[in-house]
Amino acid sequence: MGESVLAALGFASSLGWLIVGFGMGVAFVPFMEWISERVGR
Repeated sequence: MGESVLAALGFASSLGWLIVGFGMGVAFVPFMEWISERVGR
């Protein structure tokens, strides 16, 4: 029982980090464009 809960918790956390990493990667491109736009002015 305890091991399966631990495994499910580890899977959920790794999946969460994957989603967070993907979201950060997607948000990084427009953020860098915005930064370069601000620096250019």
